[in-house]
Amino acid sequence: MYGVSSIIGRMFNYLLVPLHTSIFVAAEYGVVTQVYAWVAMLNVFFSLGLETAFFRFSNHKQHAPAEVYNNIMTVLMVSSVLFAIVLIAAATPIANFIGYPGKELYVKWMALTIATDAIINTPFARLRLQSKAMRFAGTRLIGIGLNLVLNLFFLVLCKNIVDGKWLFNLYPYARFFYDPADPVKYVFIANMLSNAAIFLFFRKEFAEIKLGIDWKLLKTMLWYAFPVLLMSLAAMTNEMFGRLILVHRLPAGFYPGRSADDALGIFGACYKLSIFMQLTIQAFRYAAEPFYFKESLQADNRQKYAYVMKGFVAFCTLLFIGISLNVDVLGAIFLRRPEYSEALRTVPVLLLANLFLGISYNLSVWFKLTDKTLYGTFLAVFGVVFTLALNWMLIPALGYMGSALATLVCYFCITMASYLIGQKHYPIPYQVGRISLYLMLSVVVVWGFPLVETFFNQSWFVLLPLRAIIFMICLLAMMYLEMPDRFKKFIPF
Repeated sequence: MYGVSSIIGRMFNYLLVPLHTSIFVAAEYGVVTQVYAWVAMLNVFFSLGLETAFFRFSNHKQHAPAEVYNNIMTVLMVSSVLFAIVLIAAATPIANFIGYPGKELYVKWMALTIATDAIINTPFARLRLQSKAMRFAGTRLIGIGLNLVLNLFFLVLCKNIVDGKWLFNLYPYARFFYDPADPVKYVFIANMLSNAAIFLFFRKEFAEIKLGIDWKLLKTMLWYAFPVLLMSLAAMTNEMFGRLILVHRLPAGFYPGRSADDALGIFGACYKLSIFMQLTIQAFRYAAEPFYFKESLQADNRQKYAYVMKGFVAFCTLLFIGISLNVDVLGAIFLRRPEYSEALRTVPVLLLANLFLGISYNLSVWFKLTDKTLYGTFLAVFGVVFTLALNWMLIPALGYMGSALATLVCYFCITMASYLIGQKHYPIPYQVGRISLYLMLSVVVVWGFPLVETFFNQSWFVLLPLRAIIFMICLLAMMYLEMPDRFKKFIPF
């Protein structure tokens, strides 16, 4: 259910990509890309790392889950409102700093969006803890669906009425809702309104809150959560820094006929194609985090963690192969202007980077279960060093491909460091050989297949079946390797 809600929800959200790329030129989409990069960073700061603390302390026998919930909700409600007030008060200098003077309303709308996100995250986490996957999925889908509907209302219905294409008699009403001089702002307005609507679906959870703080418990939770917050901020820096710095480090004229804002919009749109790997990791994370903490009390928990890791890698490598082989098809479907396809070659790199991010998330179980979250912070900061240095060096030489490669190197290094340190503190018998085989197989197929394609007609009628055959061979090979030995004797080879 977590997977279905995540996949369907993100696919609903992803329908906005062809809509936005058909309406916005690359520079306008660059505004959306950069603002949401800052939003992602601030989302982490507003959450204070308390989501992981909620799962950890709700499973402690000495703390009632309701007590933990009340403390965290009290803190987040107060802190989120205060942080939002600060951002709104400083909207003008913030807008100038990010390069969009006169767009203070963007900052104010997104401050409200981030604040509501931080507050509703804990009720969502509570549903996960209580294994109420149906309600979790339904509420998330309603919020995402409302965001999609509002985007369609503003950017399709109202826009076409104002442009004189549809229902001209409704022009005065549509003009009230839609200003053609600044269509980008409706992306942020829709997000803000859909977030606010989620509060209605958590009336029961908010009614059950008993405002108040147990200072001793809060101190313990914050001590646990602070390294998680730093780790999350560093992780978000690793993901977003390339997009934030691209417009500043890209040399003038690097892409002929394209400005730095154009390049950011093009890269941001293609980055969205890696969403398929991201949503798989997100769906996995929703179910895995409560599972890891609950299984920590079982005698065979480490064997289970190892088994989960292998299954996760097998699934994600198949996803990596399937998307990478057909990235041109996906680009033609989702990116509605020709200029957006210029960065498609970065997509396999970003997919592989996100695969390693998912592996590192699995590996993080060791420091979360041993309460050594400070190690997670060190690992994330270690990755930030690579991110900052590589983006600074590679973007002037390679453009947005340099940013994509910096992301891949960063997540690979974090994964290797987390594995080596984790095996010393909390050994888990991961099947390193099998996992490495799947990773190498996927890399060889993805970057080797274009060489094979050169020997064939470049028609899609030939290439699509050929790609499907290659994918099925990889799938069957993995199925054979994972098959119990007692069944392999029936395979005639």
